[in-house]
Amino acid sequence: MKIFGPGIKKMFMADKPVKRNQPTAKSMRITNPKDFENEKAGLIKILKEFSEIGKAGKLPDRHPYFGKFTTEEWNTMQVKHLDHHLIQFGV
Repeated sequence: MKIFGPGIKKMFMADKPVKRNQPTAKSMRITNPKDFENEKAGLIKILKEFSEIGKAGKLPDRHPYFGKFTTEEWNTMQVKHLDHHLIQFGV
């Protein structure tokens, strides 16, 4: 990812939606049924935690794949990634 990360970061930060139908790593695929309300509550909790960490200025200064990351870049990535999945699943 050190080679491809910067190019992917550039595409991710561009002012357009994330491309659809991107492959998902096998280790990240959800194959068992989930309870929507529990998953929704967990997502809301994670979003609140992310917001609090950001407000406290404690977001990491590096992303594991994309390298150096600013607070604004973390925010952009989270919004675009979440939007991508909400659209993907029709939520």
